[in-house]
Amino acid sequence: MMKRVLLIFLFLTILLNLGRAQTAMSFFNVGATLYIKGHLEQAVQVVQEGLQKFPDDPYLKALAEKLKEKKKQQQQQQQNQQQQQKKQAQKKEQQAKKEQQKKEQQKKEQQKKQSGKKKQMSKKEAERILRALKEQNKKFKKEHIRVPAGRRQMDKNW
Repeated sequence: MMKRVLLIFLFLTILLNLGRAQTAMSFFNVGATLYIKGHLEQAVQVVQEGLQKFPDDPYLKALAEKLKEKKKQQQQQQQNQQQQQKKQAQKKEQQAKKEQQKKEQQKKEQQKKQSGKKKQMSKKEAERILRALKEQNKKFKKEHIRVPAGRRQMDKNW
């Protein structure tokens, strides 16, 4: 909020000075002050206005050239930053793709190991399963074996 008030005050002061500025040196001073404070666009506007009124002034011409160079530098810096950001984004995408591929490959390897484990059975497991099947078979036979018809044993009921 305080910055806005200061900026508004600065621009009003500049506008008042522009209204009063009748010499090339006053345009130069206002433009240079804006440039130093980091307000490049406003500085360019003031210098251009000064050049319209005083087209042959060497100080205004020199300042205009300096401002053009500074503007070009800023544009180049912005372009470089954008290119660097694009490169960083591309690197991140590539890294993400590589990580995804590694994860997929690890999953495939795990699946292969698990399927290999399912196919291979240790001797102990096979023997255990066989014993369990024999026991089940014995129980089944005992339950389903018929006693020969004929003589039945009767329990003595004394």
